[in-house]
Amino acid sequence: MNLSSPAMLIGLGAAVLIVAACATTPEDRIARERELFESFPPEVQQNLRAGVVEVGYTEDMVRIALGEPDRIIRRTTEDGDETVYSYVDSRPAFSFGVAGTKGGGRSSVGTGVGVTTGGKVSERLAVVLRDGAVVAIEERTE
Repeated sequence: MNLSSPAMLIGLGAAVLIVAACATTPEDRIARERELFESFPPEVQQNLRAGVVEVGYTEDMVRIALGEPDRIIRRTTEDGDETVYSYVDSRPAFSFGVAGTKGGGRSSVGTGVGVTTGGKVSERLAVVLRDGAVVAIEERTE
């Protein structure tokens, strides 16, 4: 298996670009929602730029600071209906493979590289919203 072959390098490079393209930053989200962002008080703007949310923030503020949640959970409690935005850390999983066949006077060998975003996943943050506002923030400290 030749890890420096052009096909192997192109495949690995494309996979890395796909993973990187999926990530957005608070600045990217602010640029898309500039008018909304500028309507917030300066201290809120500063927190959103840093990717920080606080109790009382709106759903829009959470999405600008943290992006789209990885999971959305709807639940009902004695206090009413809640929505939980779950944000996870997902590390890319890399795999390399070699396969070969031999038979009938012929043989072949193939190699492959795989990159997925389905590697190790752990929840890092849960934001609980009730009536469109943050009522709780749960951070994982593992």
